[in-house]
Amino acid sequence: MIYAYHEDRLRRIRNMMNQEGLDGLVLTNLTSLSYTGGTFHSVWNSGVAIVIPLEGDVTMLAPLGDSFRLEPETWIKDVRPWNPTFWKMPKLTYENLLIKVIKEKKLDTKRIGIEEDVLLWSTRQMLSEELPKAKFKNATNAMYGVMVIKDEEEIELCRHAAAMTDNGVYAALEIMKPGITEYDLAGAADYAMRKSGAEMYYAPTTISADYRLGPDHSPTERLLQKGDIVKMDFHPVYKNYRADRMTVTVLGKPPAEFKKMCDVIAAGTQAMLQASVPGKTGADIDKAFNKAIEKGGYKNLDTTWYLGHGIGTGHLPPFIHPDDQTVLKPNMVIILNPLIFRPGIHSFMLEFMLRVTEDKPELLNKTPLDLIVLE
Repeated sequence: MIYAYHEDRLRRIRNMMNQEGLDGLVLTNLTSLSYTGGTFHSVWNSGVAIVIPLEGDVTMLAPLGDSFRLEPETWIKDVRPWNPTFWKMPKLTYENLLIKVIKEKKLDTKRIGIEEDVLLWSTRQMLSEELPKAKFKNATNAMYGVMVIKDEEEIELCRHAAAMTDNGVYAALEIMKPGITEYDLAGAADYAMRKSGAEMYYAPTTISADYRLGPDHSPTERLLQKGDIVKMDFHPVYKNYRADRMTVTVLGKPPAEFKKMCDVIAAGTQAMLQASVPGKTGADIDKAFNKAIEKGGYKNLDTTWYLGHGIGTGHLPPFIHPDDQTVLKPNMVIILNPLIFRPGIHSFMLEFMLRVTEDKPELLNKTPLDLIVLE
């Protein structure tokens, strides 16, 4: 599907290129590719790039097998396939095609932005060797800067994606009871999200009724039991825009210590929301949460995991941790991820979506932000 907003996005990207002093830009990050081309890209089909000159036509490079799909889906008219030796077709490598396109656009002696963090080492080496007069600049953060601020159309896509996760939560809660399996819950949630418009899931639909913390693993045939604490984590995609929603439900009366932990996290969640305003940083949100849970008698042992991240066509800044200095701005869409982790015992973890506004945050999820109790 070709979206109408591509001209505005290209204008924003080229404004960034002007600010960064770039004559050309080579995009290889899956998040950037979907944002710019309006197309779906998977981690397995590496070798996709979009080459953007400051002026002139934009070109997309893709594996031969994927180019047939991408040509009708993207607004980019120049889609170039590369391929290994195949039947009677001569071999054309991704790197050689990329170099050819850069030369065609007369960028081989110019300043070119690359997404260094996701560029294969071999590709980076070949670019340096074959284009010795070009000057390469890491444009990863500059491209993130373009994508983190959402326009009205993007915000509506994010709202729709968030609503799909709510539909999944309600569908799972409707059938959740002892005797059904994690598979049953996942099936009900997936069906509801698909009916709402989910095109795919960028991570597994997660259901865990045991001590697993929750994120990004597949459900099992385990039967739910009275007293289970069920964590559900949903990741649908709508028109390339991602949602992320995690909830925690207890089947019956929650254990006293677990209920206390949930109440403390609820206070931490409100502190995070109060800090999610323009001018604050990811570090400010992290500090607000940890201050609140320490007041409640907890210290977050999991220092290896961030407490939230930006979202759009992929994960984006801010990545909320003690050192994150990303400044919040209106129309950023972020996921807050309050959690308390204790190895070997039930832990509590939420994920929900919001939009940063000039005033208070707009919650994009309408399902509860605290422990759900099913008596």
